[in-house]
Amino acid sequence: MVPPPRIVRAWLESPAVGVIELDRDWDQAALPRFSLGRHCPAPSGLEASPPLPAARHFGYRVEPGGALCFVLAPEETAELGGPSAEVYLAGDFNGWQDAIGQPEWRLTAEEWEGRAVRVWRGDSARFLGAAGLRFKFVTGEHQWLVPPAEAPNVVRDAQGNVNRVLDPQRTGRHLWRFSLSTSLSLAEAWSAGWADGAGESVPLQPGAFFYELRSDLPLGALVRGDETCFRLFAPRVRHVTLHLAREPGGMGETLACALGPAAGADGAAGVWEVVLDRNLHGWFYWYTLEGVHPGLDPAARILDPYAPATLGRGGPGIVLDPAWIGRGDRDFQTPAWHDLVIAEAHVRDLAAHAPVRATPAERRGFTGLRAWVESPDFHLAQLGVNCVELQPVQEFDAAGPAEYHWGYMPVNWFAPASTYALAPERASGVRELQQLVAAFHRRGIAVLLDVVFNHVGEPPHLARVDPAYYFEHDAAGRPTNWSGCGNDFRARSAMSRRLIIDSCLHCWRCTASTGSASTSPSCSGSTSSARSRPRSSGSAPTSSSSPSPGVSAATSRAPSATRAGPRGTTATATSSASTCAATATRRGWSTSCGARPGTSRSGRPRRSTTPSPTTTGRGSTSSPSGRATMAPSPPSTTAAART
Repeated sequence: MVPPPRIVRAWLESPAVGVIELDRDWDQAALPRFSLGRHCPAPSGLEASPPLPAARHFGYRVEPGGALCFVLAPEETAELGGPSAEVYLAGDFNGWQDAIGQPEWRLTAEEWEGRAVRVWRGDSARFLGAAGLRFKFVTGEHQWLVPPAEAPNVVRDAQGNVNRVLDPQRTGRHLWRFSLSTSLSLAEAWSAGWADGAGESVPLQPGAFFYELRSDLPLGALVRGDETCFRLFAPRVRHVTLHLAREPGGMGETLACALGPAAGADGAAGVWEVVLDRNLHGWFYWYTLEGVHPGLDPAARILDPYAPATLGRGGPGIVLDPAWIGRGDRDFQTPAWHDLVIAEAHVRDLAAHAPVRATPAERRGFTGLRAWVESPDFHLAQLGVNCVELQPVQEFDAAGPAEYHWGYMPVNWFAPASTYALAPERASGVRELQQLVAAFHRRGIAVLLDVVFNHVGEPPHLARVDPAYYFEHDAAGRPTNWSGCGNDFRARSAMSRRLIIDSCLHCWRCTASTGSASTSPSCSGSTSSARSRPRSSGSAPTSSSSPSPGVSAATSRAPSATRAGPRGTTATATSSASTCAATATRRGWSTSCGARPGTSRSGRPRRSTTPSPTTTGRGSTSSPSGRATMAPSPPSTTAAART
């Protein structure tokens, strides 16, 4: 007796519609019966061989009438450059490149389920007689379209060529679309199996819709006058807890406060938020997340992807008022692109042995390089260089200032590298980088920032937020490693694209650099590699205590330490419990946590007007509003916070 087909994969097309994939076609007259636990799709809700899933995942399907369709999916069609671009079917059956330009192998434009696709139709008997026929799509310009890594029928030959393969046992009836009367929560772990309990179940993964979840709300720690809003995009978690500290390095007590989903569509997309009625400029913060999906560690401290400064690679982030950050030099006129003479340089290498007076700590970062740039003997200016491309200056995974690092393992794309700053606990790197760029400009030299967006270093904070959303995986759910660095950033996810764009805009606005140059380095660890990350085996001089511009050191006492409880609550370290709002009130704060009655029409939580007592502490001053203020003099030109 032939055993029934095996369930190999299942995914959601929306919270109420999904697809179950079998290892071969279902050949029985009766419909298969599946179960998702307490949600069991009724037979009337099943559809065999759904067109779009077949196109996206296999690149072919046999239609009910018997015709075989080779299909270029909507995502791949969008990259062709327009409907006039010619695309051909090529494979073992037509001589591969010999098909280019032949009308009989040209794909035609159609619309499937409201999406644009390219299709080739032919007699299925011509192709299904032999197993293992390979195929691929190619443009009329001889551009071979590489199948997506997550395609289940991808094969690689000895030469490294990646193609799809046609399986006569999987022609469309191995895919079954189901629908449910209620939507499934992405924060829960679902599985698909047979209704009779036979065989193994498989995880129910989010599909293409998941990667298009997005929000246009400003993210990060947003200081707006006398309130601070914290927002994080985390689409598959159950709870998000914000942790605040007045002092760096875990010293002193901390405040923990639960975030709630943002109002409306933003919350449904995965944005969490809380608003505190205090200007928290200079405070340290991090997040912890709770959920059931792989990669979520409730004990892990997560550095905010939008943190404008950080104490180190593991965080914490530092809240900065945009008025304090200001804007970079805007008076410099970048030379025309065809007149640029570009030198690529490493911040520490340029300053390490420069003939200028500088402390060992200054030579390790922005301030030492600025001293060298301002020197009349600066050699790049004498050589006629009018543009410098700085190797990565965004926070990377160096263990500390003593470690030499090229910067190609980023952990945050907003914060300047803490190991290049004299006083990272005061966010001095922000001002030091601004001053360095301004010094280059005074020498008539434009600045390019080398950025790395194809992978991340350690700790991988984004993977701790959602590894599936932010990183590429193959059809078996394994992380891909095309970067050679252990992970591949999924730049095609909607909020990944936004993160990249927001990071670049932040760099341009805050430093006035000319632009960004993206690299895709090798990370073999060899110091001979052009883009490896060499590390020094020796020790560097200890950090200097020289003062630098930055956030004033905060020393006032924080409230009692708290830990996260159920959503919307916190519990103190003692046996008594209190809400996050009550904890904040003891300090004289009020909170607005996520979507709730009282939100504004725009979905932005209204700031509470609860009166609070005046408080003062070491390193702070009292204000009529009752908040401890930390207000270094801002630059003369300021940037307004986005709202």
